[in-house]
This record gives sequence, C-alpha cells and structure tokens, in this order.
Amino acid sequence: MKKHLLNSIFFLLLVLIGNYAYSQSSTVTGTITAKEDGEPIPGATVKIKGTTIGTQTNIKGKYTLTVPANAILVVSFIGYENQQVTANKPVIDVALLLSNKQLSEVVVTGSGVATSKAKLGISVESVSGKSLAASPQASIDQGLVGKIPGAEISSVDGTPGAKANIVLRGINTVQGGTAPMYLVDGVQSGITDISQFDPASVDHIEVVQGAAASTIYGAQGANGVIQIFTKKGVVGKTRIDVSSSVSGADMINNGNVHQATLSSFAVNSAGQFINSSGQPITLNAYGQYPGIQWAYGSNSAEGFPTAMSNPLNIYHQQYGTNLKYYNHLAQLFTTAYTSNNNVTISGGAAKSDYLFSLSNNYQESDIKNNGFNNRTNMTVNLGTELFKGFTFRSITQLIYTKNTLNPEFGIGNTGGIFDALNASPFYNFNQKNADGSYPLSLSSGTVSVNGSNPNYFHQWGYQTTNR
Repeated sequence: MKKHLLNSIFFLLLVLIGNYAYSQSSTVTGTITAKEDGEPIPGATVKIKGTTIGTQTNIKGKYTLTVPANAILVVSFIGYENQQVTANKPVIDVALLLSNKQLSEVVVTGSGVATSKAKLGISVESVSGKSLAASPQASIDQGLVGKIPGAEISSVDGTPGAKANIVLRGINTVQGGTAPMYLVDGVQSGITDISQFDPASVDHIEVVQGAAASTIYGAQGANGVIQIFTKKGVVGKTRIDVSSSVSGADMINNGNVHQATLSSFAVNSAGQFINSSGQPITLNAYGQYPGIQWAYGSNSAEGFPTAMSNPLNIYHQQYGTNLKYYNHLAQLFTTAYTSNNNVTISGGAAKSDYLFSLSNNYQESDIKNNGFNNRTNMTVNLGTELFKGFTFRSITQLIYTKNTLNPEFGIGNTGGIFDALNASPFYNFNQKNADGSYPLSLSSGTVSVNGSNPNYFHQWGYQTTNR
C-alpha cells in the first residue's frame, strides 16, 4: 500500500514539473537577414541548441518556433557563419555574416551544381566578386593578379584596355598555345579578352588548373579553364546599388633610374660643347645638334667614330651650357586617372528574378597626350521558374569600347617608348621647330642614339577604335 502511494506521489510530481516546464515555454518569431546588405535569407535553419527541434525561414526570411525559457537558438545557412542567440524575448531578428571559408569550399565548375572541393577531385580556385571590387580595378584580369596560385597574369603591352595574357599551365601544345578555356555562366565563350567584362557584374570566378580538367571539359580545357559567373537578382524588394571610384597611377622609378648625366664630348674653355671647328654647338632647323665630337678620338686613327666604347673616354663633362640635360621619363609619363561608375537594379519574387546593370570605365594613358580607353557595359539577367526543377534564364552582355590610344606607343623594340628611353639626354622633347612642329629625327651623328621624338607621333599619328 505504501509503495503504491509513493508511486502516485512521484507521478503527480512529474506531471506538475511537466506542466510547469510547459508553462515556461514561449513562441519566438523573427527575421534572418544578411548583414552586408540587409536582404532576407530564405531557407536558413533556426534550431534549439543541443536538440533536433528547429525550423527554416520562409521566402521572406521569417521564422516561428516554440522554445523553452532562455533556450539557445543556433542560426545557420550555407555560406554564412553560424550565430547563437538567447531566446529571452518574443521577437529575435538575426543578421548573419558571410563566411569566406565556407564559400571557398563550394564550387560549381565541372558539375553544374554546387559541389564540395573535396568531392570534385580537381584543383579549383574560387575568387568572389567582392574581392574583385575591394580595390578600384579597371578589369577582371587586374583583379585576379595575386589571387590564383601559380597563374601568370600580365598585360600584353601595358596600355589601357590591353588584352590580358593568362597562363595557367604553361605551353603544352605543338602550336605553343597557352590560352585557357573561357566559360561565362556555363556557356563556352570564344573570347580571350576578359578585360572587357565589368568586374562589378561578376558574382564569382572559378579557375581550374589541374590536368584533370581535360577529363571534364575535353581537349579544349587542356590549358586550364576560367569560368565567370555573373550576378543575378535575389528574392526580395527592388534593390538599387550605386558605386563610384577614382584612382590615379604613376610610374614607379625605384633607385632613381635615369640616363647618364655626364658626357665626354669636346668643350671649350667656357664649358660650351663645340664642333670640329671649335664653334659652340647650336640647334639647327631640323631639331638636331650637328657637329658634336668626342673629347678623345678626333680621327679614325684614334678610334673615331667608335669613341663611345673607347676606354680612353672620360665621362666628366657636365650638361648645362649650350647642351642641357632633360629628364625624358618626366617628359614622357604623367599621372593617369581611372574612374569606375556602376548602377545596378535587381530583385526577385518567389519564381522569378531580374538584374539590370550599367557601368562605365574610363582609363587614361600614363603617357602624356596619348588618349584614353572608354568602356561601357550593360548587363541584363532575367530568370523565371516555368515549373519545378526547370528555370529559364536569359543573360545579355553588351560591351562598347572607344579607344584613342596612339598605336606607336606599344611595347616592342621600336616605337615611341623605345625612342624616348634611348634618345640622347640633351634633346628636349618639348622643343619645336620654327614652324611650330615637333622634329622627328633626334640624331647627332655617331655621338647620339638615333631616337625619335615621341611628341612627333602625337602630332601626326592618331587612331580611334570603336568596338
């Protein structure tokens, strides 16, 4: 009898405790958003810590969950850092932070859907669009420099708008080709000039470098694969993003590299540079200094005209009288400014999304009076789910480029830059002839490198390319 009484009392205590615990539970609601832009996150998980009890947010990022008093809620979503909050009030909103570590572990290349790097079995590097926009880059290839281990990325000639040269695996074909395979939103593109794309329209880029890429993409992927994924609209209210940046670029001259400031030309007692007749050197009507001679080697028996390499020459004469010294680097280069402007309108509903982007990149040449490269990009990305598992998407990229750079100033063994770096230092590039024109030839016989005046090409040569 006593045993049954104790069991009844114990049962009543359990019921009372259960009723008390139930009376302490409450319903919590809230919205889960992304901290960087405030947009709601559909499908985020809200779970009571240490249990399997939880729920997911709806299309507007909202959730409702019954929890015991002071329970700890764990909020998580793929690509974001988990966050824990105490359920001590009826409305709890949580803003999640992006997790770069988690994003880098999930790639799309090769399979068409998000796949773990560990499961893919090939070497893939992923670069987010946010890292491209972290600094004001004029093009995608500039933004990729230093972000892909082992990749060689360089501009073909260093001028604004120049095509990028990207080598992922080196030369491995009979023809010596090195260009990787390019895909834009999963579609192969014949372009080899990704510098024309707007960095602001890129969601992320995936790069496949390993030899195993050819097993997925075929022989065309033997040099590696670069896949560009553009941004698309996200579910939520219409969003308008505006960005603008201006940057300046200057020539870096570490070590104060310059032409020789002294010469071994013949001078008179006044320190003036003289010709073979002993007369001071003067500029002629063609922009040249004829008659300059070496202090040693006045005839062929003494080594003339190869006195430049004669070991008896002593370079101790100071420029500054009738032959002055000019810094050709300062006369050739200037500060070049680059501006980037972008406006993006995006949004989406339950089964559709949209994005419209318009941007402009204006990049000046760092060579004086050498023109500019002006690029305008328009992107339209429309998607709609026709039925479950089937989405129709239309992506349009329009790119217009106007380039006014002088073709004479590319990189090579001839041209304006070569002439400027090899002309004798006593020539003033800004000196004009009597008729107001710039001279072409800056030769002074065997004592001068036969360089040309770069201003001559700015004066008579020009080119405008519309693409």
